[in-house]
Amino acid sequence: MKFEDVLDYLEQMIGLNLQPINESNETLVILEVDRDNSRYTVDKTTSTRKRTRPFSELKKILSVLNQKSYASVEQALNGAGSSRHQPETIFANFPCVEHFKYDKRKHLYLRDSNTHSIGTLKELSNPEAREL
Repeated sequence: MKFEDVLDYLEQMIGLNLQPINESNETLVILEVDRDNSRYTVDKTTSTRKRTRPFSELKKILSVLNQKSYASVEQALNGAGSSRHQPETIFANFPCVEHFKYDKRKHLYLRDSNTHSIGTLKELSNPEAREL
């Protein structure tokens, strides 16, 4: 996947309620993608305020996904909380990305083709997750 694909997906998801992998977290809404300033804006939730985030986070995650085909966003970004949750939710809602748990940690898996609709989640099957 190229970074241009990531930006195209981001723009297609503007205004959608993106479901997080962890159902106890709130949905995420992308308000704007600012290509000129290399950032995107997500709407406030009951627990966070409106926030602008850098493309660099997305580039780090994409780099790991392209190298290994799977990634723990927490490890890719060296952090937890909203610093991990928001970009993780965005990638998980891409049509070519599925999610799975390994060692009680959430991971993303990059497919060669789309397996579900943009703005929805799909969990990698247990047999496939074990193979990774």
